[in-house]
Amino acid sequence: MNQIFKSQNARNLRAYAKEKYGDELEFLWEKFPKNAILRKKKNKKWYAAFCVINKTQLGLQEEGLVEIVNLKLDPQDVLAFVDNKTYFKAWHMNKKHWISILLEGETLSLQELCRFLDESYALA
Repeated sequence: MNQIFKSQNARNLRAYAKEKYGDELEFLWEKFPKNAILRKKKNKKWYAAFCVINKTQLGLQEEGLVEIVNLKLDPQDVLAFVDNKTYFKAWHMNKKHWISILLEGETLSLQELCRFLDESYALA
């Protein structure tokens, strides 16, 4: 498969989801071939959406593509984490229950990302 999500954080998070939950990315949209989701097997609900979007769609001033993951969080946590640098109000999802996390750069530890993914899985 053509590797779309190239950042180390994206690769690590995908591997973690596969190992812990047995889930693989699903590419659902012909119109958006660079976007994919992870969903629970039991109830088919999404718990992560990996996307490649323009930085301006997050409200950043510069142009260029960036990798993000949308994860479901408790609404109080969404408000607490949004900093518009690494954590953003969810792109293209319910902004009360979802957060977008910038996957590029060294600002997040794998442990932190996995904790977010586990919470999203539990809430889905």
